[in-house]
Amino acid sequence: MAEVYGDSIVAGTNLPDRPLTALMRRHPGLTLVDHAVPAVLLTELAQRFDAAPRTGRWVVIENGVIDAWRNVKPAVFVQTLHDMLVRVRAEGREPVLTGFSRQVETPGLYIRKEQLTRRDQYDLLVRRLAQTMNVPFVDWGAVRFDGAGDLSDGVHPGLAYSNRLHDRLGATLGAVTGCK
Repeated sequence: MAEVYGDSIVAGTNLPDRPLTALMRRHPGLTLVDHAVPAVLLTELAQRFDAAPRTGRWVVIENGVIDAWRNVKPAVFVQTLHDMLVRVRAEGREPVLTGFSRQVETPGLYIRKEQLTRRDQYDLLVRRLAQTMNVPFVDWGAVRFDGAGDLSDGVHPGLAYSNRLHDRLGATLGAVTGCK
């Protein structure tokens, strides 16, 4: 079993079903506990993470892109994520990190070019931390992205893009857990 912490991308904002529910239908061997909360920063999640009860062997953390947009100091961001990974391991569980999905400039949602640039920079920070700590990394940045047409509003994945992202998560979890 894997417990999945995420923001609106994992929660499935603007989608008919929550992506993890759909993923379990496509990969019936996976059991996922959905802890996704739209619009939650990694730094906010970390404040309640230690006290959150967990029973799964695997703990997936997808949060962080909002921290990048809001320009949370990179050192604070990395330390926060590092501390969460240490906590997961101290519980006897295995962490998994995802990179970030793609967005486009969206004036109505106030996503600007410099925020998208920070998305790329922070995504690299997550990748490097995963490598340093020997944590499986789900490279959502490498998932095919067809631009604005893949998004419901410039930020949130439409159904096809969400399925591609979550299928990448399912493949990684299947590989590390042995469940297909």
